[in-house]
Amino acid sequence: MEQTHFNTDLTNTVDFDFLYNFQIINKASGTYNYHMVAAFETELRSWLDFDVSFIWDRIQNPQPNADGTEPK
Repeated sequence: MEQTHFNTDLTNTVDFDFLYNFQIINKASGTYNYHMVAAFETELRSWLDFDVSFIWDRIQNPQPNADGTEPK
């Protein structure tokens, strides 16, 4: 598994966090897996945080479902 992680402070109260994983798996399971998370983390008050995350997951060449249809 290969992984990239990046974290930086955009301002005094806003942080940006980025994580990307890439995994080579066997052909029966789909060849490749991808996982990415991009998050903005904000401290509104000392007792209250507000976080927004964008998550992307993908499987290259997924296996067909039991009824024979391929997932999108």
